[in-house]
Amino acid sequence: IGDSITNATGYPKDLQILLGSASNVGNFGYDGAAVNFFADRAYFGSDSYHDARSFQPTTVIVMLGTNDAKINLSNETDRFVNDYEHMLLRMENFTAKPKIYLVVPPPIFYNSLSLNGTALDQNIIPRIRQVAAALGLPIIDVYSPLAGHPEYFTDGVHPNAQGAEIIAQTIYGAIKPFSS
Repeated sequence: IGDSITNATGYPKDLQILLGSASNVGNFGYDGAAVNFFADRAYFGSDSYHDARSFQPTTVIVMLGTNDAKINLSNETDRFVNDYEHMLLRMENFTAKPKIYLVVPPPIFYNSLSLNGTALDQNIIPRIRQVAAALGLPIIDVYSPLAGHPEYFTDGVHPNAQGAEIIAQTIYGAIKPFSS
């Protein structure tokens, strides 16, 4: 589950290769998706969210928050925790009762997409960690292995093929012990 970083980078395909044929990785990315329910592209109300529910996943990897660092949402970060918790609690009620992992998204470098790396670092990531702690959910950090590597990004936000491989390897390393 995620935004365009999930939908368009290829990391779900890379993760499928790492997990092998015993697993079925679905891609439920929604371009421009934000956690904030009042964003113009809130993930919770998207067809992608409903498709994920129908997929009946046993494991859910949630990488959202990048679009909550948009300049026009900077005054709405107080909503982030409540909206994210609400969405995640609904996911826990998916029929398959999936294991849910929250992902600290990749860093934001200089870009023309109105996404602010400082807002991600100072406002969104601490709230992702707060939600994970409050709900007892594990965190996968893809930010750290990509930090300081703008060369792994096509536009300062979306990872290229090498960046997507790093995301897939990091997620695989975190879920592998539980993926059988």
